[in-house]
Amino acid sequence: MSRFCHSEPLFIAYTSGINADVLTEGPHTTMPRHKPNIYRCRLSGLLIVLALAGCSLQSQGDILRIGTFAAEPHVFVGRDQRPSGAGVEYFRMVLQRMGMEDFVFRDYPISRLLHSLEHGEVDIALFLARTPERARKFQYPKTSLYAAQAGIAVRDESPLSRIESIADLAGFRIGVWQDAYVSPILAHHGLIQSPITGGNSVERNLRRLLTNRIDATYNPDIEVLRFKVHQLGLEDQIRLLPLPEPPTQAYPVFSKAVAAALIPRYELAIRSGQLPDYRSFLDRYTREATHAPQAATKPSRYPCQRGSTC
Repeated sequence: MSRFCHSEPLFIAYTSGINADVLTEGPHTTMPRHKPNIYRCRLSGLLIVLALAGCSLQSQGDILRIGTFAAEPHVFVGRDQRPSGAGVEYFRMVLQRMGMEDFVFRDYPISRLLHSLEHGEVDIALFLARTPERARKFQYPKTSLYAAQAGIAVRDESPLSRIESIADLAGFRIGVWQDAYVSPILAHHGLIQSPITGGNSVERNLRRLLTNRIDATYNPDIEVLRFKVHQLGLEDQIRLLPLPEPPTQAYPVFSKAVAAALIPRYELAIRSGQLPDYRSFLDRYTREATHAPQAATKPSRYPCQRGSTC
């Protein structure tokens, strides 16, 4: 039984100066008998509202649990272990647009995050790519948050200056994160993968690369590599190369226990037109973060209360 109700919803779409439909549905909706179920109205200055007929958006005392893993600049984890970053700040806006008031962000190693989502200890996990195994265990929305271009980092003295085909990586020992998403182009060609477990995987793999323990380090989002290389001041030692494959969609993924109640709200919120595009939001956030030397360790600016990263 979901902790979040999902009876037939009442959707009210208010747009600025544009005709909007008010759709009334559900067993508890009271309508005048002489009125049709669809009204045409002209309203301005209001945002999209999602209300549930017959129940509140979030039962009192229920806290929505959002799991993250460190992937800067999307998710930072500071000394206080509170997740912050562009992805956390953006999804906070999505949750508020969904009508959720009580939620908490918690950081996990990727393997534990997947386990916790499967066993109902986490309600939503951010920035997961789709795999057949994950699709059997979890529920994906139709709309992703972000399209990520996969890439690798090599040492600057590497003879590899671009990747024309996967054959260019033959014989490379490639650092990956255990249980994290790996591009099919790597998995299907039997390349040598050198996995690590635990946290701070991006920096650790870059350190392994610089000490010649691996020949390259992979990330499904080359922007994560780019940000960490800049943060560590390694631009003159590391070269970044995109993989020759289409971008991978990254989603907020829902546990089966809450999916029926929350995915419709998420889809409505993300398509409302009231939120910035995540890519532009990320670019702005990254520009600001790269000018803040302590961006990775500074605590969240939100207090530990409703909607906090406690």
